[in-house]
Amino acid sequence: MRRLGPRRTGILFAANAPLAAMLGWLFLSEPLSILKILAVLIGFCGICLAIIYGKRRDLLHVWETVTQPLWIGVGSGLIAALGQALGVLLLRPVMEAGGDPMMATLVRVSAAACFFGLTWTFSQPKTNISVYKDFKLCFLIIANSFFGLSFGVYLLLTALETGHVADVTILSSFGPVMILPFVWYQTRICPAWGAWGGAGLVVLSSALLVLQS
Repeated sequence: MRRLGPRRTGILFAANAPLAAMLGWLFLSEPLSILKILAVLIGFCGICLAIIYGKRRDLLHVWETVTQPLWIGVGSGLIAALGQALGVLLLRPVMEAGGDPMMATLVRVSAAACFFGLTWTFSQPKTNISVYKDFKLCFLIIANSFFGLSFGVYLLLTALETGHVADVTILSSFGPVMILPFVWYQTRICPAWGAWGGAGLVVLSSALLVLQS
């Protein structure tokens, strides 16, 4: 997100849906029809469109700034999407076996906190620690942890109890479209046609995967 901004990062992260569909087919024997393959290709085209043609020439907001080289940001986003897809794949058997979503969320967050703690210990933080004394920034971080890491994950695990991995991750990948109005509000400039078109193709991919299930 630091290299590509929230909009492009959201589009790349939405790739976890087609990746989950492929992994579910490979490892869980979930059906992968011709229509699903077509939907995956449409989603990939949407991602490419949003990244390549998703910025207006007059849009100079910091959220649209790209830090070169581009391949590092794109590669990181795709690896993050693959990690999310693998995580959902691993959780499916747990939820099918009757695992409690709240306890599973607690275990996930606790393990993540341990890994982050180790990473922080052996790294050199680039941000001054005084930043986290700012009340507004702390509030935003806590709000993110609630919607993204607790409440949102709890609902995701609840959906995995009965839904296919592909369908659940598809429905949870509508972020690229949902984020556009917020980008518009923050920058005061309507996102480029490539951003809307790419996000629309990702949603179309999601709809095709869900409706034919």
